[in-house]
Amino acid sequence: MIVASANENEKKHSKSLFLKASNHVKFRRVVADPQYSSQSLRDNALKEGTLPVIPYPKNQKVGVRGILRVDRKFKSHGPQELRRAYKKRVAVERVF
Repeated sequence: MIVASANENEKKHSKSLFLKASNHVKFRRVVADPQYSSQSLRDNALKEGTLPVIPYPKNQKVGVRGILRVDRKFKSHGPQELRRAYKKRVAVERVF
């Protein structure tokens, strides 16, 4: 757990939280919404043997095919394996 003030962006803490948690649990995937899109989080996940399922926002990786994206209607586009994993994120959001 990381405690921070409410006005801080959560993305700022995502990398360190993932690294702390991965010391205790072996993750198969890390699934997050585009707000958490960062190359450092993806690189750390891959280094730990975890598949990052984080869509790229439309202003990142422009013109690149084969990556996960989510449109304005929250429909995912990209490789089928990543789309299937990303759909499971909705179930977690319902719990919150």
